[in-house]
Amino acid sequence: MPTVTKKYSDIDLNFKANPISGDITTLTDADAIKRSVKNLLLTNYYERPFKSNFGGNLNAYLFENFTHANSEILKTQILTTLRKHEQRISVLGVKVTANIDENRYDVSVTFAIDSISEIVNVNLFLERIR
Repeated sequence: MPTVTKKYSDIDLNFKANPISGDITTLTDADAIKRSVKNLLLTNYYERPFKSNFGGNLNAYLFENFTHANSEILKTQILTTLRKHEQRISVLGVKVTANIDENRYDVSVTFAIDSISEIVNVNLFLERIR
């Protein structure tokens, strides 16, 4: 019996038009889930109407001192958020590094997409805007 794999798709938030059909381009499989993970982590509490606890709420930690202890707190928050809101993946590792010279945290999340057996890495950095 052949194996069945799910295909995940999502719209591209850059809203670029497909050159052939003129429709909005879509992201599929790993690219769609990477975008979902990144958006989930960068969403703060109370940004989504009627879902006040949705998101990673990582900006709340950016106005604390940049220490290794706070890096561990951020790591725990990221793991909790992904386990709670993104059931399509299995988190393999999270690395949070306090970049004190540039006043930011460098974040690297490695995960496996359950249905397509692919290992993906998402890198982002968190910094204060003000």
